[in-house]
Amino acid sequence: SWARWWPGRAFTVPTRLAFRESGWDDVIAKVGGVKRYCFEESEQVEIPLRHEGRLRDYLFTPEPVARADFFVNARHFGYPALADDLVLRAFRLRFRPWATGPVDATDAAQAADLAARFAAPAA
Repeated sequence: SWARWWPGRAFTVPTRLAFRESGWDDVIAKVGGVKRYCFEESEQVEIPLRHEGRLRDYLFTPEPVARADFFVNARHFGYPALADDLVLRAFRLRFRPWATGPVDATDAAQAADLAARFAAPAA
């Protein structure tokens, strides 16, 4: 174990190194249509926090996580469980009609803020 060589030290092992021999790349190739993200290699996006009792005003998260969170937060805000492209289109028609392309950090931040402030009642 690396811990015996560096006692009392903490360090991070990059994703590509940690999973090199795990077989995950083979599984992803067999499944097909799956994109692998190494989070330390992904752009980090700022997500503002506005809820009561927060410890900080923002956090940074890998961009693929922010994109996925958009759809979770849109659902919490009250958008129905529809195809992702329909949810994004409806959200943007209401909040960012000029925006184009895939979900971005601004979409994710707005959806997180709306879900935190105006969460729909649980079904």
